[in-house]
Amino acid sequence: MKKNLLLALILFVLNSTVTVGQPWPFGFAKPNCTYINGSQPLNPRCTKWPVVNNGSWNAGSTWNGGTLPAHNDIVCIPFGITVQMTGQIYQDGGPACPVSNTTNTPTLHIFICGILNFDNNPKGKLYLGCNSSLVIYTGGQIISSGGNADLINISPAGDVWRTNNTTVTGPYTITGNGQGPGVLPV
Repeated sequence: MKKNLLLALILFVLNSTVTVGQPWPFGFAKPNCTYINGSQPLNPRCTKWPVVNNGSWNAGSTWNGGTLPAHNDIVCIPFGITVQMTGQIYQDGGPACPVSNTTNTPTLHIFICGILNFDNNPKGKLYLGCNSSLVIYTGGQIISSGGNADLINISPAGDVWRTNNTTVTGPYTITGNGQGPGVLPV
């Protein structure tokens, strides 16, 4: 009996996360770093992933399929890969949900096992639509270039991370409802 209860608890922890904010909106478990390793096949739940190291987020050539992540994409950044955030990415969706144009301010779910590096010149600004989330796994990072001009903005909350919040090392989650340490799947 105790063995079955322990096994059930372990399986629950392995297949769930404790996050701040909105629940996971899809009918399957979140991607995990075991399958986000830069080699094929990537976790089939990822719809966008970088195909080059140190590529710029706003360059189509950085991403599989040659296009930027778009509304409702599940973006996975594998171990050993850095994506550079330079300049403004997407547009500020403002204080309302839903945002009026999901093409310009997409809802994205971003899973970081590698590095999301906010470059210093020009400052990186990532604007995301309602219910977007970033999950930083153990070993993953969002790197700050210093100052306070770099930011992650999720409508309608506004700025949920700025470079003066310093570098974030996983496990960690950021949503429109806040940010904080999280227990992530193994």
